Amino acid sequence: MPPNEKLFITGHECAHFFLPDAFKLDEANADCWSVKTGRKQGYFNAGTFKAVYHDLIASPGNWTHAPGLPRMQHILDCYNDADDGKIDRFVQ
Repeated sequence: MPPNEKLFITGHECAHFFLPDAFKLDEANADCWSVKTGRKQGYFNAGTFKAVYHDLIASPGNWTHAPGLPRMQHILDCYNDADDGKIDRFVQ
């Protein structure tokens, strides 16, 4: 697994701890927090999510995670600040 993909996953898991209770159990919020925090801290750039895309795109999803394509679109929206912005105030 590429290093930036590991950072994304680690950030996603950290988000479950760092986000307030109302947000921390939502997997989409965890993805978004990871993306925005990693971008702000200089770990992610526009090419970072190519590897994540290839790993997630075929995912059928599960009861907590969206299927691959909608999840990737949300990740890219968060990276480009095209999401709803509800977690922006919690980004480190």
